Amino acid sequence: MKRIMTHAMNVKKTYIALPLILLGFILSAVQQVQGELRTETITGKISGDEITFDIYLPEGYRKEGVGYPVIYNLHGRGGSYKRGGTFRAAMKKAIVDGILPPVIAVYPDGTKNGWYADSKDGSILIETHIIREIIPWVDANYNTKASRGFRVIQGMSMGGYGASLLAVKFPELFSVCINYDGAMWNWENMTRKSRKWQPVAPVMFDNDKTYYERNSSPWAFATLNKNKIKGRLQFRTLVGSLGSGLQKWRDHLNSLDIEMDYVETKCRHNLQCLHEQAGDGSFRLMTKQFAKAAAAPDQLPDPVTKVSEDWVDLYEPHVDDATPYRLMKPIGFDSNKRYPVIVSLHGGGGRGADNRKQLRDWNKLLADKQRRSDHPCYVLAPQTTRLWNASDLKNIKRVIAGLPAVDMDRIYILGHSMGGHGTYILIQIDPGYFAAAAPSAGSGLHKTGEFIDASLIKDLPIWSFHGDRDKVCPIERGQKLFVEMKKLEGNMKFTTWAGDGHGVAKKMITGSDNGSTQLSSDRCDGETEFMKWLFAQKRLDNQQNSEKQ
Repeated sequence: MKRIMTHAMNVKKTYIALPLILLGFILSAVQQVQGELRTETITGKISGDEITFDIYLPEGYRKEGVGYPVIYNLHGRGGSYKRGGTFRAAMKKAIVDGILPPVIAVYPDGTKNGWYADSKDGSILIETHIIREIIPWVDANYNTKASRGFRVIQGMSMGGYGASLLAVKFPELFSVCINYDGAMWNWENMTRKSRKWQPVAPVMFDNDKTYYERNSSPWAFATLNKNKIKGRLQFRTLVGSLGSGLQKWRDHLNSLDIEMDYVETKCRHNLQCLHEQAGDGSFRLMTKQFAKAAAAPDQLPDPVTKVSEDWVDLYEPHVDDATPYRLMKPIGFDSNKRYPVIVSLHGGGGRGADNRKQLRDWNKLLADKQRRSDHPCYVLAPQTTRLWNASDLKNIKRVIAGLPAVDMDRIYILGHSMGGHGTYILIQIDPGYFAAAAPSAGSGLHKTGEFIDASLIKDLPIWSFHGDRDKVCPIERGQKLFVEMKKLEGNMKFTTWAGDGHGVAKKMITGSDNGSTQLSSDRCDGETEFMKWLFAQKRLDNQQNSEKQ
């Protein structure tokens, strides 16, 4: 196992007897480095929310030239983005003393009791605000060194929990995590009521332990991402009065072979005391990391900031039981409404576990702002390393069940090539779960055996697409299925792209003049625009039409 570096700060409580002297010393020092504190209010590109936070710019801030490292500082329970004064004073003193280079510091708002998570109902989006909206905006609008090697996250109390959570959930974004006497809660803690506070679980997680474990548990994400964390993300913990939980957190990381600098102090739950006794060690760790990053720039992708204006950024990365997936939420989300879900299955080119390659050209089209405004919905894009099967459907259902405000009568599925093949596979397993399906070039390879039973899916609205010169997945298989659907008076539309080969996925969304569409029966909706057709389909209507037949 890795060595855990543990320090015991054998400092008497003389700091209590000399607060005015120490405070005067700090204030005297920081007068030499005033810098500028600004309050910014932005509109989140993903949430649509107004987001307010403070940002500190160092003395002599340069708008151009070599950028600055950034420290994200998370406040404790009951606080707000305005509670950064104690850290800022210590930081300024460290700059004056030459311990820390000039840096930018950002102070997000975690609400008074939000634990730096996104609530299950989508009404509170703290993680989204910080990770998907504030970080990209800061990097786009200020002169930062926009890579993980120059990005630190830290916090006190609830903020220590939040810093640890976001660091282990998004290790590609941060290189250092400083925990100042953090409240390292687990699910049981979240369910308890205290003298001052109501339980967190009902408000943030709808009392759903599974949702918490999959989205907001640092314990779970440390385990999940251990191979991305080891040797790359540095942890330092300063212990005050919350040592019991912090010891468990230290031991958990140790069990994963992850190193932590664990510093015990004589402080209580007091950030000023922690800085006075051991804060310089935190700033030295940051400085050492910045020097290391400058000498050997991190070559791993930094997806959130690198594509902050890109459509990919709208698809949030998640992991469910080791299955990676991306999720685009409805634009202008309103928890009082109900939204459809489009399940997007990638083809062979999207196979892997990087949680990126599964986003294909049709996902870009679905992320178009006007299209999202016309048809607000979730788009769920899972990733697999093999052909789609029943276990994938089980995972998809579990993810959808955990989403807030879903219209369960409008779950749609589409895919191209291997994803089209997967669409046929999954709708045969449970045709009653879906409201409509749109497979593109999905009827199989030359060598693929028969795998579609038309009788199982005849009552499900299907719109199939195929190029008539497809040499990868021959159109003849799709045409044969359509003939069977006609005999069964099924609900299938079949569009042939004249002169096209295999790469026709985009045309499913946009349409094209070289397409001709056949209907298997008068049960088919004759709408010629794909998105309008798709969103008109409802599971309840399908069941009623089936009964009439």
